[in-house]
Amino acid sequence: MARRVLLTPLMVALLLGVTWAAPVSAAVRSDKLLPTTTKGYLSIPDTEELSKKFNESQLGQLCDDPLMKPFAEDLKRQLQGKFSDMGVKLGVTLDELHEVVAGELSVALLQPHNEKKAHALVLYVDVHGKEELAQKLLEKIGANQEKKGAKKSALKQGKIEITVYTLPKKKDQTEPSQAYYFLHEDQLVLVNHQKTAEELAERLQAGGGETLSDVKAYQVVMAKAEESGDKVAPQLRWFLEPFGYAEASRAAQGGRKKRGTDLIKVLANQGFKAVQGLGGYVSFSTGKYELLHRSYVYAPAVPDAEPGQKYRLAARMLNFPNAAARAPLPWVPDHLANHVTVQVKIKEAFEHVGSLVDEVAGEPGVFEEVLKSIAIDRNGPQVDLRKELVAFAGERITVVTDCRQPVTTKSERLLVGIEVTNPPMVARAINKIMESDPHAHKHEINGHTVWEIKNDEDSVEVETLMIEGSEFVSKEESDEDEEEEEKPVIPNSAVTIAHGHLIVASHVDFIAQVLVEKKTNLGDAEDYVAVGKALAELGAEEDAARFFTRTNDAYRATYELVRQGKMPESETLMGKLLNKMLGPDDEDAPLRDQEIDGSKMPDFELVEKYLGAAGAYVHSQDEGWIVIGALLKKEAK
Repeated sequence: MARRVLLTPLMVALLLGVTWAAPVSAAVRSDKLLPTTTKGYLSIPDTEELSKKFNESQLGQLCDDPLMKPFAEDLKRQLQGKFSDMGVKLGVTLDELHEVVAGELSVALLQPHNEKKAHALVLYVDVHGKEELAQKLLEKIGANQEKKGAKKSALKQGKIEITVYTLPKKKDQTEPSQAYYFLHEDQLVLVNHQKTAEELAERLQAGGGETLSDVKAYQVVMAKAEESGDKVAPQLRWFLEPFGYAEASRAAQGGRKKRGTDLIKVLANQGFKAVQGLGGYVSFSTGKYELLHRSYVYAPAVPDAEPGQKYRLAARMLNFPNAAARAPLPWVPDHLANHVTVQVKIKEAFEHVGSLVDEVAGEPGVFEEVLKSIAIDRNGPQVDLRKELVAFAGERITVVTDCRQPVTTKSERLLVGIEVTNPPMVARAINKIMESDPHAHKHEINGHTVWEIKNDEDSVEVETLMIEGSEFVSKEESDEDEEEEEKPVIPNSAVTIAHGHLIVASHVDFIAQVLVEKKTNLGDAEDYVAVGKALAELGAEEDAARFFTRTNDAYRATYELVRQGKMPESETLMGKLLNKMLGPDDEDAPLRDQEIDGSKMPDFELVEKYLGAAGAYVHSQDEGWIVIGALLKKEAK
C-alpha cells in the first residue's frame, strides 16, 4: 500500500481542491517536524491556495465540467477508499478530513531508525481555528475503529495523550495493525508506528532534534528547485530518498516475497545510491502556465569513485552531457503524443553495464562471456557487439510514442531512434543478428530492410499496409481482442537502419510510417514551437534532454479504455499508473474489475479542449540534474 502513499493524496488533492478553503495558520511546517528518516514526502502547504489556483486552471475547469462529474465523483470515491485504507486503517474519510484542514496537509513514508524492515506512515494536518471540529473527528474515528473490532488504549508523551487503536490481527499478519492519533494545539497527527508517534509528540512539545529540513539532500533539492523558478509559490512540495523509499515501501507491503534477484540491493551495490534525493515544487495557474514543475535530482560525486569518474561501477552510466537544443529529426512523425530527445554517452554506458549484468546473473564475468559467445558461437549471429555495433553509436537518442486508433489495450506505440555514425556497418551487424533469430521476419519497406520480431499473434502484418501519399492504413485484426494464454518473454518489435539511426519500434507499422518522406516537420508545428518558447523562458539552453507532449493524444488511449470498461487491462503508461493506485495491493493478483462506469463519460472530443501541450527540459549540473517543465493553456480554435 505504501507504493500509493504519495500518489493517492496527490490525486485526491487535485480532485478535492475545488472544495477546500480555509485560513492559513502559523503551525509548525511538517518538514520541521518529521524526522530525518523520512524517505517519501508530499506536502500541500496551503490548501486554500491549492483550491484557488487549481480551479483557475483548465485542469480544474475539466474536473468541474458537468459532463465530467460522473467520472470525477466515481474516481473520487475510489481514491477515498484507498486513502482510508492507507496501510493503517485510519477510519477517516476524505470528506471528513477536508472539514478540519486549515493550512498544510502532508503525508510521509518513514523508515524508523533506517531499518530496512521497518516503515511508518504519517498524516499531518494543520487544523488552526478548527480544533473543536478536529476533536469531534477523532471521536468519530474512534467510533469507526471500535466498529471494526479495534481495542482502544492510550499512552502519554509529556503532556500529550496519544490514542491507540489495535485492530484484530489478520491471518497473514505476524503483528496486528495499530493506529495512533493525537491533537496538539492546532496540529492533528495520525501515525501507524508507536515510536514515531512518540517522537513527533515529543518534538511538538520540546522541539530540538534534527528533522527532514536538516537532511542535506532535502536542502539541496528544495534550494535548487526554488532558485530555478521566478519566485512562484508552489501548491505542492515533494521529496524522495529513492532507496530508503523503496525499502520502506517493501516493508509496508509485508517485506520481500518473491525469489530471485533483489533489484534494490543490486542497484545499491552498483553505485546508484549516489542518487541521494529527488523532489521539487508544483504550481498551478501561474499566469503563463497551467502547471509548472521544478524538480532536482541530487547525485553528487562519490568519494570512492575511480580517478576521473563521478560514480562507481554501473552508476557510471549516469552521464548525460548537455548539448545545444536540437530540433526534431526530419523523419519524426508530426502526428504523435510524445517526443523525447536525450543525450547519452552510449559507448561509455555499454562499458559500464557489465558489472550490473554480472551481479544480476550472480557470477563475475558473465557479461563478457555472453559477448564472446555472440561473437564466436557457430549457431549464433557471430557479431562482435562492441566492435561492430556499439562502436558506431552516437550520443543522441530519440523516443516517440503515439496512439493507434481505434483504441485498444495495445494502441500505444513506441519508437526509439539511436544515432549511429556508420549506418552500413550497423545494418550489416543487425542483419547478421536477425538472420540467426527464428522469430525474426524480414520485410522490404520503401527500400529499407525491416526486421519484425513476432512472438504473439497480435502483430500487424506488414502486407496489409497500404501507402497512400504519406498516410498508412492497416486492416483491423480479427484477433485483436483475444486474450493470450501466455505472455511472451519478449514482446513484438521491429528494427531497421534508416535516416542515420538504428530504429526500434513496438509495431512494424510505426517503423513503416517513419520511412515515408515527410512533407511537414514536428519542429514546425504550432504547439511544438509554443512549448519550445516556453522552455526557453524557463531557462532551457544547452540541455541533456527535452520532452514534448500533446496531453490530449497522450491520454486518449487511457480515457477510451475507461469508456470501454477495459482500463484494468490497459498497457498504456497512464493506465498502468492508475491501475497501481486503484488495483489490489498484491501485484500478482488477477485483474480487478473496473469500478468506474465509463459508459457515462462524454466523448473524448469534448474533453480534449482542456488538454494543452506540455514540455520539459533536463540540464546536467555538477551535483545532479535540474528538471523544469510546464503545461500550456489549450487555446480555443
